[in-house]
Amino acid sequence: MKEIIMYRREDGLWVAETARLPGYKACGRTEEETLRRIREAVNVYFPCSDCSESEGGQ
Repeated sequence: MKEIIMYRREDGLWVAETARLPGYKACGRTEEETLRRIREAVNVYFPCSDCSESEGGQ
C-alpha cells in the first residue's frame, strides 16, 4: 500500500494512517497487525479488484 504513515503511541500501540482514507486510523499491538487492519479497511472501501491491487490489496 502506498503512503502509509505508521507511528507508535505512548501507550505502545501502533497506528497507521493513509491519505486514501482521510480520518481513518488503524491501531494494533504489532506493526504487522496494524498494517493488516489498514489494508482490510482499504479493501472494504475500494472493493473492486483493480482498486485493491493499486492500493496494495491481498
